[in-house]
Amino acid sequence: MSKFDYVLFDLDKTLFDFDTSEKYSLDATLKRFGYQYNKGALNLFQKINRDLWGKYDKGEIAHSDVKYGRFLRLFDALNISGDHNRAGDTYVDFLGGCNELTRFSLELCELLFGDCTLAIVTNGFSTTQHKRLKHSPITPYFDYIFISDEIGAQKPNIAFFNHVFKVMDIKNKEKAIIIGDSLKTDIMGGQNAGIKTCWFNPTKTKNRSGIKPDFEVYKLEQVIDIVI
Repeated sequence: MSKFDYVLFDLDKTLFDFDTSEKYSLDATLKRFGYQYNKGALNLFQKINRDLWGKYDKGEIAHSDVKYGRFLRLFDALNISGDHNRAGDTYVDFLGGCNELTRFSLELCELLFGDCTLAIVTNGFSTTQHKRLKHSPITPYFDYIFISDEIGAQKPNIAFFNHVFKVMDIKNKEKAIIIGDSLKTDIMGGQNAGIKTCWFNPTKTKNRSGIKPDFEVYKLEQVIDIVI
């Protein structure tokens, strides 16, 4: 018998290798606009992206402000001429074709399936995430997929989790756990919702946030002993 009946997985940088997908999609997008991809452009894009997603997570801006605003800023900084809205659409289109998995994510889903009810909880764009999941080998193992775009609230907002609990009919929160790479959205969100939390920290980043997860793992293999 498993220790948890309900396991909520973040998607990007937890089950999906988002770093690889991001690099490929940005490279392909910039080439469409006649700009040669380089590490500096990636670093700048990531910085802009973190800022905008942070504002989105706080409910300060809409998804469209992230999708298009990041390329407005990037094009201005790199002096790229072109329609930043078209670039935003191009980028998410490329991203939608990327579903590379992190190491052991498929095996973990296979091991937990049948013992736990599995759900994906993500703040990503609806069309992009569904497109990526459509042909992913992990998708059949999930009974539920929750995307902030469709809920109208995002992690760490309690409204996001209240929706998840209602749809999944989770009455005993002690039997639920969220696993994700973000302290600010996944771990804080889980704490706000009153469930156990597991921080996936493959880079062994020092936690200076003040947000204390119940568990911390560096490899997805370690989740097995926590859940089962």
